[in-house]
This record gives sequence, structure tokens and C-alpha cells, in this order.
Amino acid sequence: MTKNLKNGIIIKRNLEGGRFIQTSTSIIKDKRLTDSALRLLQLLGDAIDGTKISLAYYRKLLGWSKDKLSNATKNLRENGYLQMTKKPRGEKNGFSYFYTISEYGNLQVEKDANGNLKKLPYTSHSKKNQAKSETTKASIGGSIQLLTPKQYEERAIEILEDVPELLLEEKLNEVLKIKSVDTDIKRFEKDIEKFVRDYKKECYKFYLTKTKGLTGEISRVQNTYKDWLKEEIFDNNNFKPKYQTKWSHIKLQKKPRRTDYETSLLRD
Repeated sequence: MTKNLKNGIIIKRNLEGGRFIQTSTSIIKDKRLTDSALRLLQLLGDAIDGTKISLAYYRKLLGWSKDKLSNATKNLRENGYLQMTKKPRGEKNGFSYFYTISEYGNLQVEKDANGNLKKLPYTSHSKKNQAKSETTKASIGGSIQLLTPKQYEERAIEILEDVPELLLEEKLNEVLKIKSVDTDIKRFEKDIEKFVRDYKKECYKFYLTKTKGLTGEISRVQNTYKDWLKEEIFDNNNFKPKYQTKWSHIKLQKKPRRTDYETSLLRD
């Protein structure tokens, strides 16, 4: 799509078939926000439902230093766009953070007695406890492994490579929604496999109800058709089978042939 101006032309991307971030012009015009803070806010607001926020992931994605990320988050906190609340994980198990992001910039700004922005408790003691917590959590059950949102998405794509229909963006997002914040990778993989099975069952039922004339046919024709439909959906991952064509073909092939009176006597 293009926009023709009096003194120029704007060539815009097509909004169909891809992921895009919409940002209010009031946010872009907010002079208090630094360029880095604005960019981080846009990415935070674009996080997929059910995923886990990881500032370290965004830092690597943007190629920022730790100081640049720290300055961007500080700027967002100072202006009411971001809150980070410390949540204990249990006795001697450190803590995690709960993030609140508001594109209205109306979050309460936490300041100390001197009116300065409260420092987040990133101390060496806290880091030690947090690392201990991760180790302890990983040892429970012997195999818990938590990933970043991007890693979960990559793993989902690997699992669904044989089911290309489910790699469409809207379906992939639906798959990722089944992951809670504390889902480990093995549980995540099982949930995806269950999602795929349930999706195939729904497709199978859908095409059975869509097949005209299925009810009332002799069982041999029904069973042959159902076996074919199951193979197409469950084994071949074909979610758009030419079901009506196949149904007509099977009915024709399985249709009893007429015989003359003498031949029918011989069969008896």
C-alpha cells in the first residue's frame, strides 16, 4: 500500500499475513520516553498471551548492553508505563518478578523517601538465592526445564513441522496459549501433542458431518470412507481432504452390481 503526499510518497507494508505492532501516537509523542524505552514498550505490549516476560530475551533480541536495557526499563518505570513487583518463591528460594505494563502510562511510580525511583533488589545475595531457586526447581522431579518465550515458540515449531496446517500464525498462537508461566518443556510438549490430537478429532468429525449422503449408506461404504478419512487426517496430516470426491468414488466402487436372474441363482 502506498500513500501519496504533496512532497513525497510512503510505501507501507501489507498488514495481512504477518505480525505487526500498533502503537498509539500519544505514546510516540510522549517526550519523556527515550527511543530505547519506546522500542522496549512496543515489544512488551506485543507479548503473546500465556507467555513469560523475559527482559534478558529482549536484550539479546535487540543486541543491547545490560546498561542500555536498565536505562530503558528505568525510563518506563519513571513514567508509569512499567511496574516490576518482587514475588518471593518460598523460604530461601529467592524471588521472581511480576510485570505490569500499561500503555496509558498511568501506573503508580514507586519512589523512596528522597523522592528517587526505588531501586530493584538486584543484590548479590538475591542473585545467589535466585540461582539456588532455579537449581532447586530443576531438581524437583529430576527434569523440570523452563525456557524463554522464544525457545518455547521454536520448540513448538519443531514439534509441528509434520503438521504444517498448525504452523499458521493464528494456530501457533493458539498452541502457545496452552503454556502457563511455570510449564516445563516436557509438559509443554505433551500439551502440544494433545492439542494436535484434539484438533485432528475435530477435523474428522467436521468432515463426517459435511459429507452429504453419508447417513443411510450400507456399512461397507461407510467404513471404507471413514478409514480413508482417518488416514488422511491422522496419518497424512491432510486437513483439507477432497472428501466429497472420495466419497462419490467409494460409493461408485462399492455399489452392488446388477446381475441377471440366472447368475443370481448360481450365486445362491
